[in-house]
Amino acid sequence: MSKLLWLLCLPVMLFAGAHKVAHLHPKEQEFADKLSAPKRRVFCWRFSHTQRQAAMHKGDVPPDQAVILVMEETGMSLAVKSRKQTAAHSAKGDK
Repeated sequence: MSKLLWLLCLPVMLFAGAHKVAHLHPKEQEFADKLSAPKRRVFCWRFSHTQRQAAMHKGDVPPDQAVILVMEETGMSLAVKSRKQTAAHSAKGDK
């Protein structure tokens, strides 16, 4: 029974630290912890090191707003398609 409970809890344990990735500096991880989930994904996975540094140095705005500002400054799209939408477009041949 304990093995079953452990297997049921494993996804939750893995998800809890999913945003903490090895390629981020500890200060970047600390900043990422302050972000909402969608902005955290952008910060951790789509931003370059330079973009992450720029967001972290916008101390006069909330962290989520800093990510949005860097996205706007660098021409990144604010709209993020869901995986279902992306898969549907790929199947049709459009992007």
